[in-house]
Amino acid sequence: MSLRVRRDDLDLTGELKTWSRPGDSGASVDCCFCPTCGTRIFHAPASAADVLHIKPGTLDNPDAMAPQYMSYTDNAPGWVHVDGLDIVWSGRPDPAQRTGRKPSAQ
Repeated sequence: MSLRVRRDDLDLTGELKTWSRPGDSGASVDCCFCPTCGTRIFHAPASAADVLHIKPGTLDNPDAMAPQYMSYTDNAPGWVHVDGLDIVWSGRPDPAQRTGRKPSAQ
């Protein structure tokens, strides 16, 4: 699960370590984690340099955020369900559509 935020809207403090992997777009994704406990903090996709994908469990108050869309639903376990979303992608969203509304495909 990830929370997509604009990089400029986030203040990061503390030390992080990074490893990289290829993303679905073919571009690299930097995976940033705590060097002490190993918890992943966020992913930084090279294909969208202006955003970070934060792991919501790392937030001080995750209830302050609400989901806006779901993607990769074909890969989700059957028990994952978020009510009230009108933007749902079965796989990787088209980058041009991420800022607009798309009707649910489910």
